[in-house]
Amino acid sequence: MMRLNPMRYSVEGVRRALHGAEASVALGASSSSAGLEVPVLVAFAAVFIGLAAFSVSRRE
Repeated sequence: MMRLNPMRYSVEGVRRALHGAEASVALGASSSSAGLEVPVLVAFAAVFIGLAAFSVSRRE
């Protein structure tokens, strides 16, 4: 279930930016790469922005 949680990818990205990739591995965090974290977050944002826009357009 945690693989689907977008917060996991954002925390990993911040951890990687602040401490480097070695710190993420040392802390026992996932070994996902920035090449995976960014597209997952962009896709999540795009889906939910689209749903929000659809919801707002139906109300008007």
